[in-house]
Amino acid sequence: MRIGILGGAFDPLHTEHIKIIERSLDVLNLERVIIVPSFNPPHKHCKITPFEDRVKMLESYFRGNSRVIIDTIEKELALANSYSYVIIKELKKKYQGELFYIIGGDSMIKFKTWVHPEIISKDINLAVFKRKGYVGLEEAIEHAKLNYGAKIYDFDIDLREVSSSECKAILELNLDDKCDIIPEEVENYAKTHGLYNQFAEIVDKLKNSITPKLFNHCARTAIYAVRHANTCDVKFEDAFIAGLLHDCAKGLPQINSYQDVPQPVIHQFEGEIRARTEYNIENESVLRAIKYHTTGYEHIDNLGKLIYCADKLEDGRNYDGIDALRSEVEKGIDRGYKAVLEHGINYLTSQGIEPDVLTKKAFDAIIN
Repeated sequence: MRIGILGGAFDPLHTEHIKIIERSLDVLNLERVIIVPSFNPPHKHCKITPFEDRVKMLESYFRGNSRVIIDTIEKELALANSYSYVIIKELKKKYQGELFYIIGGDSMIKFKTWVHPEIISKDINLAVFKRKGYVGLEEAIEHAKLNYGAKIYDFDIDLREVSSSECKAILELNLDDKCDIIPEEVENYAKTHGLYNQFAEIVDKLKNSITPKLFNHCARTAIYAVRHANTCDVKFEDAFIAGLLHDCAKGLPQINSYQDVPQPVIHQFEGEIRARTEYNIENESVLRAIKYHTTGYEHIDNLGKLIYCADKLEDGRNYDGIDALRSEVEKGIDRGYKAVLEHGINYLTSQGIEPDVLTKKAFDAIIN
């Protein structure tokens, strides 16, 4: 029997997970795929939904599908660290046949940093699903073959750029438009059991205080921010709140008076004040990201860079050069931030507008 094993947090299950499972069954000629939800996921930058709820969301979608088995072995083992080499050894005792450990190209690139990749390579076949944008994947595959004797099967798959963090954000925002990346069964379970609503009060308050058009921009900015948060080493919660509230003062009466501050950037300073006083935000990094999201800042941190870029690159934006800028962010937040900052300066200059002094200082800090 040929059996695939797919691990992950599945917090929550989304359409791209399903594509991987369906494609693996077909391409690898598998009779079963064993889904192994993580009990204690490592390297997570966000609050994890309880294990039982993640399992039940999986069951709600795959109920009646005899080719997919959900295995709760990680909870049963109750390990402090759920290392793959340990889990695989236990799964080999339960399932007889030729086993394939299904991983993404991004995981394959980092495979040599895993705990005991040599043991994993000895114990199980690796099935790597590839897609465009994985720089260094072929080298990683060859490294594993040469150094660990890994038997690797790789296959292409047309996946959208979707993350579970993005799905969490969409559910948190409770948008009217139906999301096409979250299965209906999963969405219904999440809403029925009150999952992904830790920021409901903030979302509702913002929605009721600004225009629908502006709220949708703020929502898209939050979604873009959390989509890239993990690669920027930024917490989900910080990216979500800063992205959502970055324009919380736009269109509202000013709280303070400002001298020598251009009107288009006043709302960022007002936003920091409203986030602090009206939304009770205490995280100084989040507040700074809001305060300088329009101009940038010479001492900006990764969260600030991410929100600066998200505001300009969220999915509702459309202007010449935006795809290239989004690609730069994919290559790294430092690179993306510099590109977006420079693009903004060049655009303002071409329109005969003097860039804000904060923006010029921010750019000088990068190039000097």
